[in-house]
Amino acid sequence: TLENVHITGTSSISSSSNYVGGLVGRANNLTINNSSSNAVVTGKDYIGGLVGYIYSTSSIKNSYASGDVSGTGYIGGLIGRHNSGTITITSSYATGNVTGTSYYVGGLAGRIYSSSISYAYASGAVEGLDSVGGLLGCTRGGSVSKSYASGNVKSKTTTSSTAHGTGGLIGYNRSTLYDTFSAGSVTRGGTSGYIGGLVGYNYTGSINRSYVLGKLTNARAFVGAVNSLTAINTYFIGETTGVVSGSYVTKIESKIEATYSSRYEGFNFDTIWGIEYGATTPYLRGLTIPEEVYIIE
Repeated sequence: TLENVHITGTSSISSSSNYVGGLVGRANNLTINNSSSNAVVTGKDYIGGLVGYIYSTSSIKNSYASGDVSGTGYIGGLIGRHNSGTITITSSYATGNVTGTSYYVGGLAGRIYSSSISYAYASGAVEGLDSVGGLLGCTRGGSVSKSYASGNVKSKTTTSSTAHGTGGLIGYNRSTLYDTFSAGSVTRGGTSGYIGGLVGYNYTGSINRSYVLGKLTNARAFVGAVNSLTAINTYFIGETTGVVSGSYVTKIESKIEATYSSRYEGFNFDTIWGIEYGATTPYLRGLTIPEEVYIIE
């Protein structure tokens, strides 16, 4: 267990090897509470702002990483890869830019086996080959709720594979998502790939009470491609995304219309979501409000 551990000042952790993290390189049954790192972290594979590689069921609460993270594959602002069991991430975030040259690159985590994620966010720019997401590059199960990503996302893949995808929130998804949104731009920087405003490739799982705000370039409004999906109360904003239409999603035409709470059916604006009429799109209470939601000055 790590508790109240903080890496501060001007820090840099660099290696040409695998398993590099701002606090921990690799661990099993890890618990991290009230801890942080602002170190710039660089390595090869399994590189994270806090932890490079987690083998099994673990927990991260009230913790964050603020340094940029870079490597080859399995790169995340908080965690590079979680391999088995369930990872619980609560009230935690990453703000650094995350860059990989291969697969599984995410603003919060590169690849998660099974997630129980709530009240989490990532705000850094994310770039990789494929399985790239503003929050998670890939999640294989579990749930993600009351979370968002606001960093710009870019993939460079030249192939379309049902094993990968790139999205504003999650690249490749097998989790249940609810009360989430993506606010950064999403760009297909290569010549192919499944690219979506919220999710790149949705293998299974449902999405509820979620929306897309950021500019989309060569990307679909909501989900890039689908194997199986149930989507309820999902939206994208036409004027900000630049997209005309989409599947599994309802279009909100204009910026001003996007500031009306009445347009978001099913959203709980009493305790979960907030909105400022004539100024913002919905934001999540209890989390830092990203500047991107202030769409009308």
